[in-house]
Amino acid sequence: MTRSQSGGLLPLNPKIDRTCRQLRRQQRARLATKERIDGHLSSDSEEEHGMDGDYNQHQGNPQQVPPVNQVLGNNPIPQDHGVHHPPKPGPTLEYSYTPRIADIRPVILYSPIPANNFEIKPCWIQVITSSIQFHGLKDEEARVHLSRFLQLTNGFKLNGVPDDAIRLHLFPHSLAGNAKRWLETQPPLSITSWDDLADKFVHRYYPASKTTEIQREITHFRQEPDESLRDA
Repeated sequence: MTRSQSGGLLPLNPKIDRTCRQLRRQQRARLATKERIDGHLSSDSEEEHGMDGDYNQHQGNPQQVPPVNQVLGNNPIPQDHGVHHPPKPGPTLEYSYTPRIADIRPVILYSPIPANNFEIKPCWIQVITSSIQFHGLKDEEARVHLSRFLQLTNGFKLNGVPDDAIRLHLFPHSLAGNAKRWLETQPPLSITSWDDLADKFVHRYYPASKTTEIQREITHFRQEPDESLRDA
C-alpha cells in the first residue's frame, strides 16, 4: 500500500464500532434538526404565500371580489346614517299667488242644453255689441239697458232651446268697460240662471240706495208758481 501525497495514515482506533455508532447517531441528530428547521421554514412560507394570495385576489384582481350581498347577507346598506339633510324648499310666494289653469273657472254655470244644434250665431253677438252696450257709467240706467236687451233678444230663437238659455249666453256680450270687469270678477260658477244674472246686475247698478233717493225726491217734489212741470 502506498501513502497518499496530501495526508498521512489515520491513527488506529481500537473501538471502531463504537465510534461508528456515535458518528451515525450524531449524523441522524443533525438530519433531524435540519428537518425540523426546514419544516418550520416551509410552514411559514406557506402562510405568507396564502396571505399574499388572498390580498392579491382581492386587491390585484377586483373582478374576484365577492358581491356585497355575500358579505353583508340580506341586511341592507344603511343610507346616510346620521346625516341630516336640510328640508327641500317649498313653493315660492310668487308661485303661490300665480293663478293656475286648473283654478280658472267661468263665472256662469251653464245648464246642459238638450238640443244638439245649439249654437250662438255670430251675427247675434255682432248686433248686440253694435247696438246696446252698458259700461256702468253714472248716467246709464241698468233697468233701461235690461229692457232694451230683452226686446232685442226676443227675436233670437232656436228649436228646442229655452229663451232664458239664449239670454244667459248673450248678456255678457252687452257689457263693456267697468260693467264687463264687474261680471268677470264674480266668484266662479256663482251665476246659474238668467234670473240670477239679471237680479245681480240690477242690484249692482241700480242699488236700493238709488231707489230710496228717487222716492225721497218724489216725496219732496215742489213746483213753484212761475215754474213749469218740466223745470220743476
